[in-house]
Amino acid sequence: MNNKKIIVLIQKENNKPIVVIDPSSDWPAEIKEFIDDMNISIFDKKCFNKNFRKSLKEYEIKMSKCSQEIEQELLKSNKIWEEKLKQLSKDYQLLIDKMTKILIKNNLISDISEI
Repeated sequence: MNNKKIIVLIQKENNKPIVVIDPSSDWPAEIKEFIDDMNISIFDKKCFNKNFRKSLKEYEIKMSKCSQEIEQELLKSNKIWEEKLKQLSKDYQLLIDKMTKILIKNNLISDISEI
């Protein structure tokens, strides 16, 4: 069986569908010919478009709401990582200070500037 795919996109501005032949389709030229040979009337196209738009309405995502939620999650994630990095920085500084004291105590260095 041949792999034939089409993608139907709806333009947000005017709700007009765009039929795109999927590049992964085995024979995109044959699909185009098939669509062209159907000789769909303008009335049929309008009915199809109307029904198609109705069926897609339930899947429509409000991008403004979606983008706000994504932005909030990114901000939360960034804040968490900033806190983790600050803590790591503090931990490393404490470790460096401790090691420096050990080196000074054992007379391996005389002060911090030698590091």
